[in-house]
Amino acid sequence: IHYALFLRRKMWYTVSYADKIGLVCAPCRAAHSAKEASFLLKLTEPKKVLCIHDLSGVGRCSLAVILPVLSVMGVQPVALPTVVLSTHTGGFGTPARLDGCDYGMAALKHYRELGLEFDCIYTGYLGGEAQFIDRMRTLCQRADLILPNVTEAGLLLRKETLPENFDEAGAQALADELTTLAPDAIVTGVAMGKYIGCAGAGRDRFVIKKLHIERSFPGTGDLYGAVLIGSL
Repeated sequence: IHYALFLRRKMWYTVSYADKIGLVCAPCRAAHSAKEASFLLKLTEPKKVLCIHDLSGVGRCSLAVILPVLSVMGVQPVALPTVVLSTHTGGFGTPARLDGCDYGMAALKHYRELGLEFDCIYTGYLGGEAQFIDRMRTLCQRADLILPNVTEAGLLLRKETLPENFDEAGAQALADELTTLAPDAIVTGVAMGKYIGCAGAGRDRFVIKKLHIERSFPGTGDLYGAVLIGSL
């Protein structure tokens, strides 16, 4: 852990110097030989992910969970807030909001001027009133992987109704349909009787289900997406 901190800050330390200034704890000093420590201090460039999501002041969701999760997985997240909200939208009334459209365009222009390149662009809630289904479908068609929940999947596929509960075959079929929009797709929040699950299609086809807890946990989809992106 201590050595990873050196790598992310891109600092060149010899082991003896790091030890001298107190950056190497006694267990680490005892656990690694000089040769091992030299390997651990080798500079590596972390993958950069541009995270285009909203930022909620109250509520553990969106960028508030995405940034720390990706960071601890060894990825460098670059935050691009689409909208700043005083709270998330799951039961706190009408939040105060600050639109980030102008900032986003200016930030992207700055990144282009700097020549920054990203290994992944990870988008979520884009904010604004112009989130029409046709535009979202067009955006999905440019993606490598999409992760809608069941409601979003129904809208993207222009389905007027969806069953309240799915069996495994139905969940898999819904995920398969989403591959008409993107090469790989995972649909989350699939109600399956006493279970809740997700289904994937594309390079891998799967259905995973777990016992459903009868409570609402805003931000679990953001957490799931962040862990998935960090694992790619």
